[in-house]
Amino acid sequence: MGKNEQFLKVQARVKKIREMYAESASQYQNFLIYGDYGTGKTTILTTCPKPIFIDSFDSGGTKTRALQPLIESGDLIVENKWEKDSWKDPWAFQEWEREMAEREKEGFFEAIGTYCLDSITSWTDSMMFRVL
Repeated sequence: MGKNEQFLKVQARVKKIREMYAESASQYQNFLIYGDYGTGKTTILTTCPKPIFIDSFDSGGTKTRALQPLIESGDLIVENKWEKDSWKDPWAFQEWEREMAEREKEGFFEAIGTYCLDSITSWTDSMMFRVL
């Protein structure tokens, strides 16, 4: 198969996928962004609908230089109390669960453009601290 023929095949597939999603368009989108440390997972938030709210379980993630203008403008709100969790005294996951239930009940997510949980690795560590 030649490059031109391959390109046309890919183009047809993309068109079919776009048509499929156009029929069932949703105003909400969910993403799980996965990658190695330092690959821009948190930085991609700068392209998301504002305001952005981050529940930060990872002390390094929100210190990214690209996020600082959004934090200063108020377009990015960081809840970083979760970063202080410890296996010696686990508290964050249970408290986060309680707050999430409260936020949902209050309609919190209707007032923000993007919600981010950073990082899923630190979040699962916090969950395991609680379980163990």
